[in-house]
Amino acid sequence: MSRRSPHATLALAAGAAAALAVPLLPVTASAVGGAATVGSAKPKPVVQRALGQPTVADRHDAPRPSSHQRGKVVASAPKTSPQRQSPTSGAKRAVPQANPTPAATVCTGLGLQAIQLRDRTYFAWDAQSGVTSSYTLKRLRDGSTTWQTAATVPATATTALDRRMNPFFGATYTLDFTQNGVAKSCAIPAPDGTAGGSLATAEDAGPGYVDVVSTTDQALGILQQSDVSEGVTTASGGAYTMAPAFSPDGLWMAYSRLNAAGTWEVVAQRADGLGGQSVWATSARDNVTPSWSADGRYLAWSSVAHTADGPAKATSGTITVYDRFARTTRSVTPSTFLQGAVYGGDSSILIGSRTDGSGIAIVNTTTGATTTLANTAGGRDAAQSPDGTVLFVVNKADGTTDVKRRLANGSVVTVFTTAANTTARYPKQALDGSLWYLSTTDSTPADTTDPVDVGVSVRYQGTSYATNIGFAHDSATSVPTGFAIRQQPTKSAADYTGDGAGDLLARNSAGALLVYPNVLNVNKPTGTPKQIGSGWGGFNAIIAAGDWTGDGQSDILARDAAGDLLLYAVKGGAVRPGQVIGRGWGGFTITAVGDWDGDTNADLVARDTAGTLWLYRGSGTGGVYGSAFLPRVQIGAGWTMHDMIVGVGDADYDNRPDIVARNASSGALVLYGGGGVAAAQWGQIKTVASQSFKGFTQIQGTERFTGNPTSLFLLGTDGAMWDGWFIGDGVYDLQNMAQFNQGGGPFTWAG
Repeated sequence: MSRRSPHATLALAAGAAAALAVPLLPVTASAVGGAATVGSAKPKPVVQRALGQPTVADRHDAPRPSSHQRGKVVASAPKTSPQRQSPTSGAKRAVPQANPTPAATVCTGLGLQAIQLRDRTYFAWDAQSGVTSSYTLKRLRDGSTTWQTAATVPATATTALDRRMNPFFGATYTLDFTQNGVAKSCAIPAPDGTAGGSLATAEDAGPGYVDVVSTTDQALGILQQSDVSEGVTTASGGAYTMAPAFSPDGLWMAYSRLNAAGTWEVVAQRADGLGGQSVWATSARDNVTPSWSADGRYLAWSSVAHTADGPAKATSGTITVYDRFARTTRSVTPSTFLQGAVYGGDSSILIGSRTDGSGIAIVNTTTGATTTLANTAGGRDAAQSPDGTVLFVVNKADGTTDVKRRLANGSVVTVFTTAANTTARYPKQALDGSLWYLSTTDSTPADTTDPVDVGVSVRYQGTSYATNIGFAHDSATSVPTGFAIRQQPTKSAADYTGDGAGDLLARNSAGALLVYPNVLNVNKPTGTPKQIGSGWGGFNAIIAAGDWTGDGQSDILARDAAGDLLLYAVKGGAVRPGQVIGRGWGGFTITAVGDWDGDTNADLVARDTAGTLWLYRGSGTGGVYGSAFLPRVQIGAGWTMHDMIVGVGDADYDNRPDIVARNASSGALVLYGGGGVAAAQWGQIKTVASQSFKGFTQIQGTERFTGNPTSLFLLGTDGAMWDGWFIGDGVYDLQNMAQFNQGGGPFTWAG
């Protein structure tokens, strides 16, 4: 059934899967997603708490890249009609300062260190004697004055874990305990050995935060690390674990392992380490390679059975495709056996190397038809880059390896050649352009007793040398059998260009839909706008919805005059046809909040005309009508007091999405901290800015739009465009509100 809907002005990527055809069944507003029965513990009315004005934090004393300097600083509270400030005045915008170094010192012999991942931070130390108390890990977020307990572990422990600190913002940590009757408060050492200050991801780490997982031929399981940390075991493994793969949104991981029975298993689990491991398939074949499709819908695993003579003697091969939306599985038999077939940018094909060594080939996952790509003879370990080009390696007779890239026109260029006796395998490109690969080096190949060093390496964009990640593995102990990287923002970030940075989405008075890309420059944060659609004037609500399809990019929700809610998936700046996911939404105020309930699926929060606040939990089915939502949950009442409700992302830096609302009477901003669960629980409720914000006609949450801190986008009555940061435990930094553009008045902005 065709829909009256805006049409995308940009063509879809070649070969992109067609949009799902879904039945349009009647549904009432109260039944959209299925209204849940509220338990006996009736939610209390949500009211604004009268809190004092938060203290404005100090500034960061750490040096920052010059690209993060900013225009005129606003040093006073916002006025009813904010005065325009010139973005070219040359004044630098200050950034939140790290906490002063605490009284804690570096404790001799403790060996305290932090291993920071994208969604959690591990702390490790050496075993200590004479400890008579529990270890208490304490945290002080930058801009806050309140120390919090991050973890408490027994006196016999040597590790602690903090899941409630967003690594994109800073915090100071201490480890407190009593040893031989002496109370100690120990700081993490800085590189120079002195007491460290704030622990945070550097602003110049690139859009998204790269995490790396690797597998080995030992029973070590999955080792996860950042590019500046050691590996931490994320999942238990069998005697042999290999071929890890992240889903496009970075929230799920799959890998294969050899179990005790001697058969291969395809295992899937959450990448954050929560939940259990799910065995999705078992196979007697070897080289089972799982891979996620670029649109996030499919997980495929290819397996090739070999004789004892090696890969060139493949006897058979199969591909299994699991549809996570429809929850169905099907088998594909390729016409030519492929080694390690993985998804490319098109979710209907897999890319792999032919077992006869004749090159890289693609296989259609519906028909099994296999086509060899020209100019790829001898290629292996194929993968597709975010820009659509194909990466692969060719091992040469002189002991070096060429890392090659096949362009869209079919030509092939050599990206780099390794040093002598060095092999590169499994090249992968991150969103920031860095190229990751598994490096094998044997300095004296004639000496059979000399171990071979194997480890993950990276060549950063603009550099000519390789950087080793973590520690290389020695063949006498354990050898990596694969690795994967993830570099995606959280589910609530509005990334419409596919570079990992949050963008601005707007509709102009002519009904054109525009993306203002985030260029990561605080002086001029928005780049040249790009039109991605037309005919959007008939919608009365346009929402930057977060990632509803699992492909790592934010999608768009729109409500038409009939009250129908449509999902428009976006991939690489192209808007796909809209699909109705609900009806009867005409009476709701809708905001996107990201993954509110912690199940990895994007959710919505909606207020009805009675002022009741509902959580509409996304089911993770990619917008299939009739099943897009799980039963809704009431999370508040009395919300008619607010005239704006904004899904802001993580404003208090506890790794949970939050809501900011404007009080209709006073104009004050109130933070409602997400509790991380579906039930009616709030992490905190506090006034974050008591000054009146009535002078702003639109307020949207962009989440890390112009730097590491979570920010608000505000539109003044005169068309001036502003943003400001959250610091500390959800304090709005009025001192650093700044105007970055003018002329935003004719636009309807989606946050």
